Amino acid sequence: MKKIYTYFLTFAVTIGFLSLASCGEEQDELSTAQMGNSAVTLKAYGPSPALRGGELRFIGDNLNQVTAVELPGAGEITDFVSRTATELRITIPQNTNPGYPVLISSKSEVRATTMLVFEEPISISSITTAKVKAGDLFTVEGDYLNLVRQVVFPDNVVVTDFQSQTRYKIEVVVPKEARSGVMKVTNGADIPIEVYSGDQQADVVAPAVTAVTATVKPGETMTVTGTDLDLVQSVVFSGGITVAVSKPGETSFVVTVPKDTKVDAEGNATATVVAYSGAEIAKTFSLVAPAVTALTPAANAKNGTTLTITGTNLDLVTSVVFAGDVTADGFTATADKLTLTIPMAAQAGAINLNTASGRAVATPELTLVAPVITGITPLSIVAGNKLTLTGTDLDLVTTVIFNTSAGAVEVPVKPASATTFEFEVPSNAVSEDVIKVRTANGTEVASSDVVTVAPALPIITSLSKPVKAGKLMTITGLVLETVTAIDFIYAGNQAEPVTRFLPSEDGTSLELYVPNRNGRAFIRLYQGSPEKYTDSEAVSIGTDPVADPSLVIFDFEDRGGNNVANNSWSGIGTKSEDDGVSGAFYEITADKWTQGGWWWLVSDNWCEVGANMAQVSGISNYVLKMDVRLRNDIPTESWCNLNFIFGSQSVFVDIAPYLLKGNVYSTEGVWTTITIPLTAVQGGLTDPTQVGGDWGLILSHAAESSFVGFCIDNIRYELAQ
Repeated sequence: MKKIYTYFLTFAVTIGFLSLASCGEEQDELSTAQMGNSAVTLKAYGPSPALRGGELRFIGDNLNQVTAVELPGAGEITDFVSRTATELRITIPQNTNPGYPVLISSKSEVRATTMLVFEEPISISSITTAKVKAGDLFTVEGDYLNLVRQVVFPDNVVVTDFQSQTRYKIEVVVPKEARSGVMKVTNGADIPIEVYSGDQQADVVAPAVTAVTATVKPGETMTVTGTDLDLVQSVVFSGGITVAVSKPGETSFVVTVPKDTKVDAEGNATATVVAYSGAEIAKTFSLVAPAVTALTPAANAKNGTTLTITGTNLDLVTSVVFAGDVTADGFTATADKLTLTIPMAAQAGAINLNTASGRAVATPELTLVAPVITGITPLSIVAGNKLTLTGTDLDLVTTVIFNTSAGAVEVPVKPASATTFEFEVPSNAVSEDVIKVRTANGTEVASSDVVTVAPALPIITSLSKPVKAGKLMTITGLVLETVTAIDFIYAGNQAEPVTRFLPSEDGTSLELYVPNRNGRAFIRLYQGSPEKYTDSEAVSIGTDPVADPSLVIFDFEDRGGNNVANNSWSGIGTKSEDDGVSGAFYEITADKWTQGGWWWLVSDNWCEVGANMAQVSGISNYVLKMDVRLRNDIPTESWCNLNFIFGSQSVFVDIAPYLLKGNVYSTEGVWTTITIPLTAVQGGLTDPTQVGGDWGLILSHAAESSFVGFCIDNIRYELAQ
């Protein structure tokens, strides 16, 4: 018999005897019946924990009077190993339970005050080592097996339902999850006592596979043969697809191979037979794949028409991918035939037939027809008119391409006929070259004839600048010889006609006199009727264009939440947008405010724009420009000073002299640009120019002066000409 905890028990017995209590002052704690010197007294007993079948020793007085010892579960014991007045020994019966021993005499019963407990070493002497199968009886023999709550096979397969159990033997039914190896028994506690079978091992039957069907079509059945296959739980196919096995026989079973079972590069798949015990047996087999014998038509097929593929196992196909990585929208398939419509975007080349197993089977090369252009009418055309193409397979065309000087111009088309179609030539298709047609699959075919496309309307390519009211300007472009009238269109859609203009003979340029009106306008060139015209970009008339926007100091537009026009400290003007040069501007609106002193018109105290404010270096090379308008003339009899401040009131330039015309300050009611050299700034302008401090416009004037209608915009630095 295999002994467990031998060293521990020896140590426990020793400790038990060493802990026997003495009489003296502790006697009352060891005896419940003190009757004088002739009475039975119990001073100590032991060992505890004790071993059933071992001796239990009592120490006390008058123990020779004890006629029986009562132990829980064993009843009264009258057969003593030895008995004297001071010591009594008995053998502990095997059926004794933990509890309190009682010494019985003719005069008294003395009950111990400490509980008798037992050391019960579970041990295994033998297990069933002969080969067993799930459902067979398995035996464990040893001692104290009545304390066992679990029989555990390898990989923690636990059995708690015992067929029989005694102190010396346990019988259980082998579970189907059991496998061979060292097993154990436990008492089932939270921190359990575990006793292993040591060098004795359970020998549990496992299934064995001798063969599987060598070649299988996905979706059909495979036969597995072998022994003890009734222990099989499932089959795992390559790709991680698990199929449960229902009621397998001992020597064979049938399982359906999933359609999405995966194959390796050689076309092989794996079936792994899995037992309830977790044992696995892997077998390799081949999956049937589609095979193609023919394409109909095989040559000169046409996008959008039907293609038939014949072969074998074509019902395994899950997708059809044409050259150009174009997947067919749908198809119908049987084992020997697959029919589909060739996608419009499909390209010539082999077609891949894909299966759920991950296999791709290539067909023979497929050739496709392309459009052919046999005629174009007319070969010379004005943009906006219709061009007709004739040929074959033109219903494949999705785009017509003109090669213009500005690049390719593409025109979408949807021909309804395979032999002819017409379309409108766009205005930007002006060119003289062959044209191309493109199909949905990217095929491009060029015409053999050159097509000349003339502009339908005049085309403006550039304008001479600056544009000054009443002055001559030049427009360059195409078809300008067809211009019959010209208007300048100002704010509010107000039209000012051009009374004198002259185009060049080849239509590439046109000279005209600008109407005598300043402001912002675009130029409209008419061709024959008011409904046919071309518009230019918007231009500023009477002012110089802003050469460099980064050098603008104030333009009265919002910049990061700041607009200097909103900083009108004196409240005598406001921001306006009605008829400016380019958006917002500042205008004085108060009439004849108090004379004398200086009045801030606009200001930016310490420049909210900070380091982003315009700055120039080399001030002798720069000028200050601003766009100004006086809606009304101001007589020179009324004195005024109109200073622009550069960061400090001591650094300024008076702009009033630049508005003087004879005996009035005037811009003739229109916007104009004044130019002031930076060298004319008084008070010592820094170089480079300052970016902090007080910036703005201040005014001092006579009482009778009215500056209502004074407008200003685009205050800026610019390189001197």
